Amino acid sequence: MALSLNVCFLLGSPDISGGTNVIFNHAAYSMRKGCQVTIVTDSEVTSERIAWHAEAEHLRFANYGDVANTQFDIVVATWWPTTYWLHRVAARHYAYFVQSIESRFPSSREEALRDYAENTYLFDVHLITEVDWICDYLEHHYGRKAHLAYNGIDKSIYCPDGPAIAPRDPERPRVLIEGSLGVPLKNTERTIALCNYAGADEIWLMTPTPVDHVDGVDRLFSRITQAQTAEVYRSCDILVKLSYVEGMFGPPLEMLHCGGTAVCYKVTGHDLYLTHEHNALLADIDDEIEVVRGIQRLLTDRALRERLSRNGLDTAASWPDWTTSSAKFLEVLKTIAGSRERRATRDQLRGMSQQLQIAYETADHLQRRLSELDVESKTMNPSPRYPFPAGRSIAELEADIRNLKTQIQQLGGEGGSSRTRELEAQIKHLQDANTAQERIVLERWDVMQEMGKTIFERDQRIAELEAKLSQLGAE
Repeated sequence: MALSLNVCFLLGSPDISGGTNVIFNHAAYSMRKGCQVTIVTDSEVTSERIAWHAEAEHLRFANYGDVANTQFDIVVATWWPTTYWLHRVAARHYAYFVQSIESRFPSSREEALRDYAENTYLFDVHLITEVDWICDYLEHHYGRKAHLAYNGIDKSIYCPDGPAIAPRDPERPRVLIEGSLGVPLKNTERTIALCNYAGADEIWLMTPTPVDHVDGVDRLFSRITQAQTAEVYRSCDILVKLSYVEGMFGPPLEMLHCGGTAVCYKVTGHDLYLTHEHNALLADIDDEIEVVRGIQRLLTDRALRERLSRNGLDTAASWPDWTTSSAKFLEVLKTIAGSRERRATRDQLRGMSQQLQIAYETADHLQRRLSELDVESKTMNPSPRYPFPAGRSIAELEADIRNLKTQIQQLGGEGGSSRTRELEAQIKHLQDANTAQERIVLERWDVMQEMGKTIFERDQRIAELEAKLSQLGAE
């Protein structure tokens, strides 16, 4: 396969993030090796938004309209929503670069959105990933084999020797926290609280979130360049990183390269290079007592801290740089581009995207309707097939049932009277309504989606008919 491969990456956002950094590095390497590389995004790309990456200014960015008449050798989705956009670009081959199992990102209350993200692994395209545990996940749950190319690291930037914001002081170790703010899965705010609770003398925060003040930290570094992040790492002794979800766990690896150590949760991806009591201290997720104990040990035990740091440098020495990593990634792209294996066509991807979008919109519509079943609020009947009285909550129905039963008891020996039978009929009606509503909530989501699709389509037809009637009335 000639090196002049015409590659397109579909990007969600050009803003600073670990995932975007990976894409920019692979794209820049492929371009240096003679490939034509285009990064397509609906987001506006300005020089300010990409200044954080040293090579981004040399990359070609475009929107979907710009490439409407371009045929690529391979198009690569790089974030789960971009998988639904693959059909918008013409290509001989389509691939999905899975950087994490992103269906874990939405909250448990966003069931429909979680399904929408998870369904991207159903697309019959070539899969690429950066870490073993994702390979295992895709094979175990979907029977899909993925190409593997580990992320690299820029060893000219992330190294123990170089400029620092402030020199390290062995008698007063400095703690660093890295992560986005306002993102529950990154757990940054709680990490700040735990570091303070552990008694750290000086706490620094490095974040991609645009902020100018954060309570609980002594120094704040917001949206800085890669070279500057290394200067921060070299100024600190201990990185505390307590995120709940990761693909390839990058910041601790950067810290090891800069001569420090870390306290981390045993999040997915940690076992690629972190070993408890060897180059870092690890805790089970949400074991905050162990986290605080680990921070305090490193703050007070200089010998332990130095031993973990030395071992961390040994770990760093064996990790591939970006040239090695991106060469492997380009090799994977060329393998895919030269493959004769039949995969989904552009039309099939379009159809699949539309089908899954309908399923998501249906499930999301139903989920919003079901939220009205909250016992604290009034609820409307979500479907005429269930005789649920409009404007009544489940709690109110249950109170009505108890009241009717009390009335029957008060009738005493008149158990067979017409009044008793009438009350029993009312109870049965309310119980049937209650049972039906509970069934909706408890049924599996695939059943609810199918039922919801019928309700959704019916509601659309009703709305269309009402609109036509209104138009006829106006005429």
